[in-house]
Amino acid sequence: MHFILDHRAVRIAENLSKYGEVSFFDAGNIVYPAISGHPDIFIAKIHDQWILAPNAPSDIISHFDILQVPITTGIKKVGFRYPDTALYNVFCDEEIAVVSKHTDESILSQLKSDEIISVKQGYIACNLARIGSEFITSDTGIEKELKTNGKSVHFVKPDKIRLSGVPNGFIGGTLGQIDERVFFTGSERSFYSALLRDICIRQKKELIFLSKEEALDVGGIICVNPVA
Repeated sequence: MHFILDHRAVRIAENLSKYGEVSFFDAGNIVYPAISGHPDIFIAKIHDQWILAPNAPSDIISHFDILQVPITTGIKKVGFRYPDTALYNVFCDEEIAVVSKHTDESILSQLKSDEIISVKQGYIACNLARIGSEFITSDTGIEKELKTNGKSVHFVKPDKIRLSGVPNGFIGGTLGQIDERVFFTGSERSFYSALLRDICIRQKKELIFLSKEEALDVGGIICVNPVA
């Protein structure tokens, strides 16, 4: 297993490396400092296809090449500020896709989900995760739309989530998943741990705590399966 992680999350990377190789993500000054290490601003997985922004860091593109994992290059470049930082920040699985008016056309053209929901919030991956059949979000608009569509949704206030340079991060940025494992950047004492633990128990997932501190928004933990 290969992980792509915010280059500033060194301690989290040390714990994550027990489960696979970790590559650090650093977009430099392409985007504003708070999210300069966030891979979910540049990388989206749409079904079995990885879509990367055309100005994604070259070393990350090289990692996909080394892993022999095909990528598609998006149309628009990520910009310094919102909404130009929200082009690739989406949620997608076979059942449902959540997008916004800012979503890059390269993503919209590949969607094959049974349901496609458009929301006002551009930072969708930042604010949303799915564990089994349950969703967790830190955005009330996303919560409302998912509930309207009959989904099981848990809303959490993101005010405890750390993100340097801004008041707080978001719940989607603290999580990563592969197979039956759910990786969380917080500790067992995190404000969010009880809810996550309950969800994982119900969904028969293993919850892995990656730090001894409160949750840190790292722009999600991107999990890439190398081609065998």
